[in-house]
Amino acid sequence: MTVEIHDDAEALARAAAEMVLREIRAGRKRLLLAGGTTPSHTYELVGRGAQPGDYKGVHIFFGDERAVPPDHVESNYRMVRRAWLDPARFPPERVHRIRGEIDPERAARLAEEDLRAVAGEPVGLDLALLGLGTDGHTASLFPGSEALAESLRLYVPAREGRRITGTYPLLNCVDRVVFLVSGASKAEAVRSALHDPPGTVPASLVQPRGGAATWLLDREAASLLD
Repeated sequence: MTVEIHDDAEALARAAAEMVLREIRAGRKRLLLAGGTTPSHTYELVGRGAQPGDYKGVHIFFGDERAVPPDHVESNYRMVRRAWLDPARFPPERVHRIRGEIDPERAARLAEEDLRAVAGEPVGLDLALLGLGTDGHTASLFPGSEALAESLRLYVPAREGRRITGTYPLLNCVDRVVFLVSGASKAEAVRSALHDPPGTVPASLVQPRGGAATWLLDREAASLLD
C-alpha cells in the first residue's frame, strides 16, 4: 500500500489525473470509476491532458450508481459524462453505465453481464478509482449493508434499492485501486481505514488482486495519520 499526501484538493486532482493517464498509456484499458464530488475535477483534468490515441481500446465501468435516470443531477454517469466523456468525445460504445432508471435487481444483473462480456473470465479490471465517505464507505458499500456480505455477484442493489453498487468480488478483481480523498471531514475515516483492524470500515476490506492500493490524500484528509 502507498499513501501520497498532497497540499490541497487541486494538487490531489492533478496527481490523480496524471496517474490515470500514465496507466492508460501503459496499456491498462479497463477502468472502474467512482462517483461523488472529489473525483469530478480529476476527470476534467484527464480529459484535458489526454492525447490522440490515448482512449484506444479503453472501456469505462462504474463502481456504483444511484437509482435515477442518466440525466439526473445525482447520477454518477451524468457527472463523469459532463466532466470528461462528452468534452473528450470519448467513444460512447465503450462506456458501460449502470442503468439506474430501471429495476435495481435487473440493473445490477445487466451491469454484471456487460462487465463480464468485456473483462473476461475470471473477471479482471486494470484500475479502479474509489472515493471514501465520512463513515468509511466506498462505492455504495455502507457500514451494516447486506451488500458487504455478497461473495459471488459483482453488482447488487443497495440502500433499499436506492442505489446499485459494486461488491467486494468486483473491487477485489482489480489490479490497482486508487482512493481519492479530500477534506477534513474524511480524516477520521481515513485514519480508521488505514490503522484500525480490517473491516472496521468498509473501505478497509478492498484488497485488489494485484496488491496495489494507493491512497491519494490532501493534507486535511491526512491530518489524523501518524
